[in-house]
Amino acid sequence: MIADCHMHPVSTDDLNDARRHGVSLFLCAATRPDDYDAVLTFAKECPDVVPFIGTHPWYADGHDAVVLEKLLQETPSAGIGEIGLDGKKGQKTQTAVFKEQLLLAARFNRPAVVHCVKAMSLLAPVLKTISPLPVMMFHAFSGDKNDIRFLSGFDVYFSLNAAHAAKFPDLLANIPPDRLLFDSDAPFMRPKDGLCVSPRPQNAPANISLTVRSAAEILKTPQKELEERTTANARRFLACLKEKNDD
Repeated sequence: MIADCHMHPVSTDDLNDARRHGVSLFLCAATRPDDYDAVLTFAKECPDVVPFIGTHPWYADGHDAVVLEKLLQETPSAGIGEIGLDGKKGQKTQTAVFKEQLLLAARFNRPAVVHCVKAMSLLAPVLKTISPLPVMMFHAFSGDKNDIRFLSGFDVYFSLNAAHAAKFPDLLANIPPDRLLFDSDAPFMRPKDGLCVSPRPQNAPANISLTVRSAAEILKTPQKELEERTTANARRFLACLKEKNDD
C-alpha cells in the first residue's frame, strides 16, 4: 500500500503496473491551464487518482486565475498544484502567481503541491506574508536541515523522490516521520536503473516501490510499515478534500 504523492497523467498500462507493485493512491498534478482538463478527466476515470490543478512556475506567464477558480469551485475533490518557485527556470511572474495560488488554496481550504528549486530565499518571504497558509507538500524535496526546520513551522509535508536518493540519509534523519511522503513525478525524473522496476525509457509510477524500499533500508524499518505510515500521512494531507463522488 504505497501512495505516489506527485505524478502527472500516464498511460493506463503504467497505472496498472504501479498497482501491481503496491501503489494504491496517486496524486496527479497539472502544470498549466492547458492540461487541467486532462488531469480532471484522468482522475474521474480512476478512483485511486486525486487531481491537483494549478500553474507551475515554468508556465507562470500563462496562468489563468479565472479558469482555476472556476474549476476549483466545480471540483471540491481537487487540490492545487503543481505550483511554486524555481530559481533556475521560473518566469518573472512566478512569485506573484505562486502567492495568488497559495491564497486561493487557503480560501478554498485545499492542499497545495509545491515545486521549489533553488528558491528558498524567494519562498520564505511569501510564506511569511500569508496567514493562514494552506497545508502544503513540497514534492521532490531536497533541502537541508535548516530548510526542514523553517518549513516545519507551517503545515508542511516533505515528499522524497528517487532523483535525490543520495540525500536520503540526511533527509530521513531530519524529516519528522509523520510528515514524510514519497513521489515518482512520473513520467518525468526517471531514477537510475537500480531504482527502476519499469524498463520504459521514461519514468513510471511503479518505480516508487523501489524508492520506498531504499528509504526503509536506510531507516532500518520494515518496508510495509513505512508504506503504511506514509500512506496514512498522505491521507492526512488530503483530509480537507471532498470525496470525488461529491463533485
